[in-house]
Formats: sequence, structure tokens, C-alpha cells
Amino acid sequence: MVKDDARILEQIRQVEEEIESTMWSCRNKEDYQAEIRAYQEVKEKLEGYKKLPENIEKERDRVLSYCLMRLDEALSNSGENANAIERAIYALEVAKRSKDAVQIARCHLALGIRLLNRGKISEAEKNWRYVFKLAEKRKEDNDMRQVLGWTLFAQAHVVNSKSLYNQAYELLLRAREILADIENYAGLAAIYKLLAQVCSSLGHDEEAEISRKLAAEYDAKASSQYQ
Repeated sequence: MVKDDARILEQIRQVEEEIESTMWSCRNKEDYQAEIRAYQEVKEKLEGYKKLPENIEKERDRVLSYCLMRLDEALSNSGENANAIERAIYALEVAKRSKDAVQIARCHLALGIRLLNRGKISEAEKNWRYVFKLAEKRKEDNDMRQVLGWTLFAQAHVVNSKSLYNQAYELLLRAREILADIENYAGLAAIYKLLAQVCSSLGHDEEAEISRKLAAEYDAKASSQYQ
């Protein structure tokens, strides 16, 4: 690899770190407009790389897809939902160009959520089943396990909305086991918040109260982790 290629590759990986730090710093403040601007700048920077060697182009597309996914999330959080499905589809298309299984799985999870928000439950679940298929091949990959845990959490939301509380409970326990093992505090906070609701619906008041406390604890841990 020539020096210029190595430099570009390093820049792309630094951009990925910028995306991650932007997400946490802006999300904690709920400053979605600043988050959107930051991702748009990153998107332009990544799209500015032209005529790259194949391996670097794939890495660029992996990070670009991640940026597009976070941009869609920030736009949706700010209330711009009209084109959410189209944005998620585009992020998935870029992920497929990269051939990175983890990023492809992330985008299928995200697209499933956008479809769910439009009431397209069967299409959402089709995307999530593909996540399970990808995860089955990479059981030891912690990044893939993280996507799997969040996908189980999304499924728990669906069955909880159908008042299938026992099924939701079981899905949340599976998600919790995965995300606890990799110390994904943000995921655990989300799981315990929903678990508190499910336990209340099941009449498990003591467990619901414990879950609420744990949700707050993991929320604080997730925030401090990226300060």
C-alpha cells in the first residue's frame, strides 16, 4: 500500500471515531441539529474520496453507510420522518457495497425499525430475520452480537405492543444476556426500561421497580462512557 492510500485509510477510520463521539455528545444534549450538521459534513468528506483502490473503497463505504444510518436516526429524532424508509434503504445499499456483514446487519435492523414505525410489521420482521441469519455465522463477533441484542430488543417492542407480555419478557432476557456479556450499557438501559413496563403488565411489581433503577444506572454509565 502506498503512503497516500495508508493516509486515506487512517483518515476514514478517524472519521468513524468522529461519528461515534458526535452521536454521544449530541445525543446526551438532545442537540439533534448539531448532530445532523456533523454527519452531513462527514458524509461530504467521505463522498469526496474518488478513484480509491477496491479495499479502501469498501472501507469508505462501510463508514459512509454507518454515517448515513446515524444521519437518518438524527433526522428521525428531530421529527423528519417523511423519507426515513428511503434513507434507511440507501444506507443499506451502501453497506452492501462494502460487503461488511456487521454494517449490513445494522442497516437491516435500522430499516426494520423504520418499517415498523410505518406499521409494516411483516416487512420489519423480514429484515430482522436476516440479522439473525448473519449473526448465526459470526457468533463470536462482539459487534455482530451487539446488533443481535438490539434486534431482539426491537422484536420485544413488537410483541409487547401486541400485549404478548410473556414473549416480550423472554426476548428481553435473551437480549439482556447478550448485551450484558459485551457491556453494552446503552442497550442494557433500553432493555431495563422496557422490562420495567413488561413486568408491570405481568404484575411483577418488585422486578419492575428493580428494572427501573437498573435502567437509570445503565443510562448514567452509557453517558459517562463517552464523555
